[in-house]
Amino acid sequence: MKKIEPISFKSPYPWVGHLPFAAWLMKEVKPKIFVELGTHYGNSYFMFCQTAQEESIDVKCYAVDTWQGEEHAGHYSEDVYDYVERHNQNNYKNFSKLLRMTFDEAVDEFENESIDILHIDGLHTYEAVKHDFETWLPKVKPSGIILFHDINVKRDDFGVWRLWEELKADYKFTLEFSHSNGLGVLQPSNIKTQDWLSENKKDQAELISFFERSGELFELRAKLNEKSQEVNEHIIDIYAYQERLRLKEAEIKAYIEDIYAYKDKLLKLQVENSHLDQLLIDARKMIATLESELKSTSIKSIIKKIFQIKK
Repeated sequence: MKKIEPISFKSPYPWVGHLPFAAWLMKEVKPKIFVELGTHYGNSYFMFCQTAQEESIDVKCYAVDTWQGEEHAGHYSEDVYDYVERHNQNNYKNFSKLLRMTFDEAVDEFENESIDILHIDGLHTYEAVKHDFETWLPKVKPSGIILFHDINVKRDDFGVWRLWEELKADYKFTLEFSHSNGLGVLQPSNIKTQDWLSENKKDQAELISFFERSGELFELRAKLNEKSQEVNEHIIDIYAYQERLRLKEAEIKAYIEDIYAYKDKLLKLQVENSHLDQLLIDARKMIATLESELKSTSIKSIIKKIFQIKK
């Protein structure tokens, strides 16, 4: 079997560590109908779809979600649905359908015992996930597989772990992963139909260990992808800052050129002002001389001197 490399996963990443198991499960079960309750950005859903497409599995896939969010996933904008719808149309529209409605509204879209794989990943309170399980259980084939995400989250009002403890006591064939918030795997029938759902704890331990190690690599890739995006954002910020700096440098250069131009004008004005000052000094000396002579000389001699000056 070739390794499936996901072409789409986006933050948040709690499901990313289970992508190798999702791809393997789709190949192993080869479902006719796959349904996911709670899709968000589609990290899990699109892994199932991509595997079905690359392995030429004849399956109909359905993602059920309001794409409005809830208290655990958070409430988000229409951009999330737009992304999922666009990615689905561009890649899987021939066998994948988005059902934008509540889980209770969607349940009547399916016949009893028609679903091969059901993935429950909606609101994670005990009451909500128990309701989803009990409501959808009749729609799953006895030989089918039901997945529960977040069985290892015990904070706040997360209650999937409580339901999972109850289900393990009631159902014979279960499997659980503790990484990536935990994933519970359950077969409704107590008659073994999947070889890998062994009651042998050693065999289960080997399977769990393999997919936990594989999942860790995907988690690291997701974190690296997230860091790369952060670095890219910082690089974009740096380029923007450099552009602003370049514009400021151009402004400063223009200011400096203006200062030098003003300085040249000032020097010219200072030279002209110095020349005028000298002319003013000379004029004042001449006036002082004339005033002095006027006091000591008769008007006749002054007139005579004036005429002499004109000659």
